[in-house]
Amino acid sequence: MTTDDHQRLRASLEECARQLSQTSHNGAPLRSLQRELVSLYGKAGTNVRIRAIAYMLHVWIDRYYSQLAGGIAPAISEQILNVRTEMLSSVVVPALVRLSTADATDSGVVWESMERLYISFLDAMGKVATLGTDFGK
Repeated sequence: MTTDDHQRLRASLEECARQLSQTSHNGAPLRSLQRELVSLYGKAGTNVRIRAIAYMLHVWIDRYYSQLAGGIAPAISEQILNVRTEMLSSVVVPALVRLSTADATDSGVVWESMERLYISFLDAMGKVATLGTDFGK
């Protein structure tokens, strides 16, 4: 693994977590992170662990945007925003911080963080489903 790639991943994760933890931020921090992740997992010569982490995070972000952030019915948009805000602050930010400080070779920390991200997404989808809509199905 190149130290540069690992540092790029860490810096991108830290920046995204920092922006998401602020009550107001410019742009879309997850989309910015996603662009960096795509460049990492698609780069020849990047360590396979870094590529795998980048790819799994990319997929999570893609699912987040396609299922929880687009095409929201106005009648429930505030409720879905609350579900997303809770998930981002209570799970996503801490998971990104933990990943940013982890050694990429520590698969326990990496998998635990990924598990938290994916479980939080599925939980959020369950909450959205209880709002009486077929949004996300």
